[in-house]
Amino acid sequence: MTSIASTRLELGTTLQERYRVLQFIGRGGMGAVYSCEDLRLPGKKWALKEMILHDPGVAEQVRDSFTREARFLAGLRHRSLPSIVDVFSHANRQYLVMEFIEGETLAQRIESQGIPSDTVALSWALELAQVLDYLHRQERPIIFRDLKPENIMINLEGHVKVIDFGLARHFEPGKRRDTQASGTVGYAPPEQWEDSGQSDPRSDIYALAATLYFVLTGRPPSPIYGSHRIRPYRPDIDPGIEALVLRCLQPDPSQRYSSAAELIKDLLILLSDDKHQGAIRLEHAPNRESLPRATRSTKMEKLPNMRPPVGFPKRLPSTLGVGLVLFLVGLLLPWVNLERASQREGGTQDKISEILIQTDPVKDQAKKLVEQGKYKEAIALLDSIFTRFPEDPESLILKNNAYAAFSGLETYKIPVLSSWHGAEREGIQILYGLALAQTQLNRNRIGKSPLVELLLFDDRSNNENLLSIASELTSNEDYPLIIGPFTSQQTRLIAPLANGKGLPVVAPIASDPQIFSTGQYIFSAADPDTTKIQAIASYLYDQGHRRVAILTDSSSIISRGWGETFLETFQDKGGRIALVEEYPNNLVDFRELVGEARQKEADCIFMAEYRIPPVINLCESLVDANWRPTVAAQTAVFSDSLFRRGESTVEGLYLSTYYVPDITGGQEGKDFSREFRQTFGGHRPTHREANSYDTLKLVVETLDAVGTDREKVKDYLASYGTQAREAYQGLSGRFALDSALGARKSYIIKVEQGAYKVVDVGQP
Repeated sequence: MTSIASTRLELGTTLQERYRVLQFIGRGGMGAVYSCEDLRLPGKKWALKEMILHDPGVAEQVRDSFTREARFLAGLRHRSLPSIVDVFSHANRQYLVMEFIEGETLAQRIESQGIPSDTVALSWALELAQVLDYLHRQERPIIFRDLKPENIMINLEGHVKVIDFGLARHFEPGKRRDTQASGTVGYAPPEQWEDSGQSDPRSDIYALAATLYFVLTGRPPSPIYGSHRIRPYRPDIDPGIEALVLRCLQPDPSQRYSSAAELIKDLLILLSDDKHQGAIRLEHAPNRESLPRATRSTKMEKLPNMRPPVGFPKRLPSTLGVGLVLFLVGLLLPWVNLERASQREGGTQDKISEILIQTDPVKDQAKKLVEQGKYKEAIALLDSIFTRFPEDPESLILKNNAYAAFSGLETYKIPVLSSWHGAEREGIQILYGLALAQTQLNRNRIGKSPLVELLLFDDRSNNENLLSIASELTSNEDYPLIIGPFTSQQTRLIAPLANGKGLPVVAPIASDPQIFSTGQYIFSAADPDTTKIQAIASYLYDQGHRRVAILTDSSSIISRGWGETFLETFQDKGGRIALVEEYPNNLVDFRELVGEARQKEADCIFMAEYRIPPVINLCESLVDANWRPTVAAQTAVFSDSLFRRGESTVEGLYLSTYYVPDITGGQEGKDFSREFRQTFGGHRPTHREANSYDTLKLVVETLDAVGTDREKVKDYLASYGTQAREAYQGLSGRFALDSALGARKSYIIKVEQGAYKVVDVGQP
């Protein structure tokens, strides 16, 4: 009988007249791995994987596995996957030539160096979740099915590479179960062993968590499902990390994260904690989300728990800070909901989206003219766009930039990062305030220097784009700060990059209270929404409402935080809670939830939602049910978009805000509102536009005072509202950038006959 050792390729052997074997690396279940030199590319090393059959009884299975790995890798391109170079046969053996990964397996790393820091463990988990998300989002989703420390390489830069696709399978919708049970004990979930169903993305999520369990404890995960405990082996473990891992290790797939994208969201939340700031480099993030699962609650007569999704320990939100969330982007609507939405929207997009579709190609042409130094032509082109479409603030900013370049004067180059395409396209609202402030500043600074040049970066509602742009901006020493992003969660997402590179970020409307503790380079011109929520809860009770139904976005911690604030305030006043329900982020038809609220005899509904479409969808579902209780929400007051499907739908809706055009800000506020409407074709400002206007004015004041040195800019921004410098007096009241002053007034607004009516004014 031939020994296994004798089957090795001799060192120096050349295959295909190209690959010369340099070193034997190791042996797996179906073959050996060597390093080899590419004779056509001198100095280039590859990994050579050889298939050897020792047992004829499993020959077909091994060949299938080997072929499957080659097929999968040939069609994939991801930084955490090895690239495949060649596939060939030689002397009745099959060979794969792949990227050579210098480093060691994750199992070897833990064995040699012990348990890493939580930051390193989470960063590895994030990279693994990202590559799983990539696999699961293929046109034919790929389920890896064998994620474990031995199949993960840690390269010399400390990044992960997933190897060995021998057990990978395509997910086939409608298929009842896997063809063959397989996996690694302790790392494979129960559904891979039991005849209970087809393994799906949640199966890989289990294996990722089992791997993370090993990294955090140094122990292999128990093969007994549901028995995992971390704290006995790691008493110092962050409760948030423990909660995340144990959720993924639930035996029932429905109790785990529904997608890798959803898991990535919470990994980023954990990594955004101050103790991890600057310790990692976040280069990529998800750009798709699977549908979240709505959880159901029962009748509540006393203060209920505002629960996170089923299976997630309640302690995590308190650990991370209520109000922190990364909203879903690139929503994947089910066909039934998409069809219903299309019917309600009349098959058209909102007005600004239609305008951008028409103006984007022309603006691209204008940008090329500026690059060529043809400023007059660019200005004329942009002026014609803005004259025809005054609702497009991007064209005004580009025109202002072209004028600044044409003047030949020095400029402050200020990057603006927001979203004006895609699911979060409401981010265009901050461009209105910035455009008007830039117009006024440059008008008053002509003949002086510097002028203001706003460099616009649209992440297109894609977190991968957001992080990629933020990485470039933070690495460019020419930029003294960033204005943006649009949401609190996007701001939290780029915080590790900004803090790591020391680049100040000033978010105009990020109202999550955790923003102020995200890092010393992260600032916000907004106040938390707590007082606005309390004001509207008190107002509804004072108007005679006694039983409320509270609806929160199941994917949003900030939405649950709003819900908790409303609930506590309403109960403290003496009100009762009819029910608390969560809804999926992309829900269109609210009739089932409306039916439950009606059955529980709610006389008002609070929807903890800032997005306009879900609020309109709820109101339309109420119309369909022929039931019109009082509804309150948190959309941007004075936005024209609220009426785009008909004024009667949202008649009687209550909102709260700390900015009212022509009222807030005295004479300056009136002047702003008047010029805003004149500039943008009658478009009315909301608090978002007012905050953005204040933000640019404040930023330029800062640059004038200390120059463009990042550290000096950071210190100056942090000084507002301290003994060193008074709080900034903006259009919507006094505010500081580094803390929540709570000095703005809260207003209760009622929608009546297509108009916004102030019905109550609170105190700061």
